[in-house]
Amino acid sequence: AVAPAADATHTVVAGDTLGGIAATYGADLTAVLAANGLSLASIIFPGDTVVIPASGAAQAPAQAVSAPVAVAPAAEVQQAAVVAPAPAVSTAPGSGVYLASADITPVASSGVAGTLVASAQAQLQAGAIQDCTVLVENALRAAGISVGDLGPSQFFQFGSTVATPAAGDIVITAGHVAIYVGGGQVISSGMNGSNLTMQHPLSDLPGASFVRVAG
Repeated sequence: AVAPAADATHTVVAGDTLGGIAATYGADLTAVLAANGLSLASIIFPGDTVVIPASGAAQAPAQAVSAPVAVAPAAEVQQAAVVAPAPAVSTAPGSGVYLASADITPVASSGVAGTLVASAQAQLQAGAIQDCTVLVENALRAAGISVGDLGPSQFFQFGSTVATPAAGDIVITAGHVAIYVGGGQVISSGMNGSNLTMQHPLSDLPGASFVRVAG
């Protein structure tokens, strides 16, 4: 056998009326009054419980169910490309030709050798446009050595020839002269037909001789 439907109950809230409660449940007002021992003159208060008899009540309307809202997938965030930092300019021996003062190989020299290197570096930083002999002549004058207008081979007179170069030595080939600044690098002007003053590898001057100026 099917069990009889149970009575419903309603908790009174502010603004409720007996007629409104009965209408909400689709119940007969007379049946609601009788089930609760009330009359049309009765007063109800918030918090009171009103019985809705099953025989006089329709099933309470089901709450509307909201349709699920389709959520659009979040836009894919593109990660910013990581840009690798530009490589630092190398000053390693044999790495190339340098024209900027920031690329000069630091040299710890003193005395005449230190002066020759410092003068060559100063001429490099100044961007001097000159012949190779002028660069070395200027360096010798900076060291207090009197010198005229010379050709490359005439620079042998200013010192002794050594087998292994050190910073401050004069580097001499058949048609070129430069200052060795250490680290396998020389500073020279007039290289390969260009009058620019530049720092470049000693290997650019094969067969060179090295003259060490005394002092």
